[in-house]
Amino acid sequence: QDQDRAQLRPLMGILRVGGEIALLPLPGDDAGSLRSYVGSVAIDSSGRFAAATSPKGGRIGLWALGDGRWLGGFALQDVCGLACDAQSGCFWATSGLGDVVKLIASDAGLMAEAHWRAPAAFDNHLLRI
Repeated sequence: QDQDRAQLRPLMGILRVGGEIALLPLPGDDAGSLRSYVGSVAIDSSGRFAAATSPKGGRIGLWALGDGRWLGGFALQDVCGLACDAQSGCFWATSGLGDVVKLIASDAGLMAEAHWRAPAAFDNHLLRI
C-alpha cells in the first residue's frame, strides 16, 4: 500500500535467499491501475507466477517470477481474495460482490476458466484446503 499517490511506486517485490529485494514493475499499459494498493498475493503451485489483487483498482495483476515481467491483468470489481490451486498456473479469486473466479495464468496473462456469482460478500481471506 502506498498512501502517497502523487508518485507511482512498485507494490510488489521478490526477495531471493541471499539477495536483495527486486521490485516488480507496475502494469505497462496503465501504471496507476492498481490504485497504489494490493490486497492479497499468491504464488502458483509451479512457482512460475505471482498474482496480486487490487480491490481499489478492480484488477488482478500477474508477474513472471523468473524474470519479474508484468504479464497482464484481469478486471474484476472489488476483487481481493486470492489463492493458488494445486494445478500449475491456476488461481482462484473472490470479490466483495460475490464473484468466484478460476483463473489460468500463462505468459500471455490471465484468463477466466470459470466464473460464478454467489449470494455472499467475500473479503481478502481465501485459502485452498
